[in-house]
Parts: sequence; C-alpha cells; structure tokens
Amino acid sequence: MESIQLSTAIVLRMKPLLLKLLEEKEEERRRLKQSMDFDEEEYHIDRKRKKRTNFTPEQSLLLTKYFADQSRPSPQEIDDIARKIDVDRNSVKMWFNNKRQSEKFRGNTLPGIGSINSVGSLNPYASHMLPCPLPSSCLV
Repeated sequence: MESIQLSTAIVLRMKPLLLKLLEEKEEERRRLKQSMDFDEEEYHIDRKRKKRTNFTPEQSLLLTKYFADQSRPSPQEIDDIARKIDVDRNSVKMWFNNKRQSEKFRGNTLPGIGSINSVGSLNPYASHMLPCPLPSSCLV
C-alpha cells in the first residue's frame, strides 16, 4: 500500500470535516442503541460481546435431559427449549454446541452417533493404536 503525505494546510482543512463525520456517527450509534432497547448490563460497553449466561441448576438439569434425548435439536426445538427455561435462543444453541464438544473430547457416547474413541467405530485406523500383545509381533 502506498503512503499518502498530506500537507499541514490540507490536514487543517480536513479536521473540521472529520470531526463532523465522527460526531454524526456517534449520534447515529446513540439513536440506534435507543431504538434497539439496548441493554447496557448485558453487553460490554467497548465490545459488542454478550456476557456469559449463567444457567441455574434447574435449567442445567433440563438442558441435560434434552441433550440425553437429542444431542442435535432442530431450530424449532431450540426455540421451544429456550422459551421453557426462559433463556435466549443463542445461549441454548451454544450450550448444545459446547456440550457436544465436551462429550466428544471425553469420549462419551452421543445419542445416535456412537462412541468416538471405540476401536474401529469412526476411525478406521484406530486398531493400529492398540498396544502390542507381544513385543516381537509389533516389529514389522
């Protein structure tokens, strides 16, 4: 990328225009926040990242029960679950994603998928990872 050198006179002429543009954008952001009924407590001020959802023990129990029945609920099922436990849809969706990942890395059986770590199930080369019964038979 080519650098642009600006003279002091040009910079001084641009400054009021840039300040006006910045003011307009800040005002537009304030209006947008008010019109969207923006919840200051739910979001960090500088970042638009949502704060972590803390599930109650009852909510966690219900989510775990739903997960035991169906590890990949449909979008409609996610909406229904979110309404039943009074949490936003995205939090429920992320809970299921996180739960599937934790189950995968623990090697637990997921409903309808089977055990990830069982020999020969999803990894056709898993049998070569078994310990050799006799040291002489391992040498090839």
